[in-house]
Amino acid sequence: MEDIDYTDDIFDNLWIKKYAPKSISEMVLSEENRTKVEGYIRDNDIPSLLFCGKPGQGKTTLATLLCKEIDATTLMINASFDNGIDVIRGRINNFVQTMSPTGSLKVVILDEADRLSPSSQDALRGMIEDNAEHTRFILTANEQARISDALQSRCISLNITPPKAGFAQYVMGILKKERVVVPKEHFSGLKTVLEQYYPDLRKTIGIIQSNITNNTLIIENKLINNEFIKSIYEKFDEMNPIDLREVWIKSENEFQGDYVYLLKSFHEFIYKKDDISPNERANIILEIANGLRDSVFVIDQEINFYATILRILKQLGKF
Repeated sequence: MEDIDYTDDIFDNLWIKKYAPKSISEMVLSEENRTKVEGYIRDNDIPSLLFCGKPGQGKTTLATLLCKEIDATTLMINASFDNGIDVIRGRINNFVQTMSPTGSLKVVILDEADRLSPSSQDALRGMIEDNAEHTRFILTANEQARISDALQSRCISLNITPPKAGFAQYVMGILKKERVVVPKEHFSGLKTVLEQYYPDLRKTIGIIQSNITNNTLIIENKLINNEFIKSIYEKFDEMNPIDLREVWIKSENEFQGDYVYLLKSFHEFIYKKDDISPNERANIILEIANGLRDSVFVIDQEINFYATILRILKQLGKF
């Protein structure tokens, strides 16, 4: 008997796929961004663009749908993996040098372009200029600051962060379409998730779907208790750096395993803590900021949190 592959069925049932926007009109955009994008569609042309914003906001989706709307011939490159100068000189150069089979505008989508090496960004800058007559570039970036000023100056930048009201309405619309019951005692939990994970629409939808049982949303208000943060800090003096890691790993239910949110909560705790010197507090906050920056790129958020705590311990002279 042949094995049955249920992968497609399972993936089709994921809300993030089921409710992925099929057109620009379905996307959660600010009025300013919507006006600009609709103008590009009316003109059937676009400038080279840089879409910025945190993960999960729809930067790649917007780039793909925009190219579809203007019927562009598209080359998609994920710069998380293909970020060396050979990609610029090879795949992209070959694409821009050939004629579009339909005579349409050609567009190179460079997803996560903030991962491009400095030499790749320099080469790309010249390529945008030299091929402006028939080719456009859409870059997406989680961190705009990692895109060189020279490259940014050759693109129109749009911050894709969705408005809070539209963000919440989009999620509530999914719950309504799925006929999900939200008991009154879980309203506060839903509100916390919407606030905690904004503006990451992808993660918010995933978290909510994972907390549905028998078509009912069961989600506790999981704002991190300040006492939990305090307990981690107090153990800086009580435990060695290796054993300290077990404190949060064994207590992931306290923060739903969201280490980025835990790091942000740790920042709030340190910022308000007045029994350590201003210099120590400033140094700790800088390390937390570095950890939050790195969280955009790492695969394992727990390891990133642990590494941040280790740097803080080193700042405090604990080892």
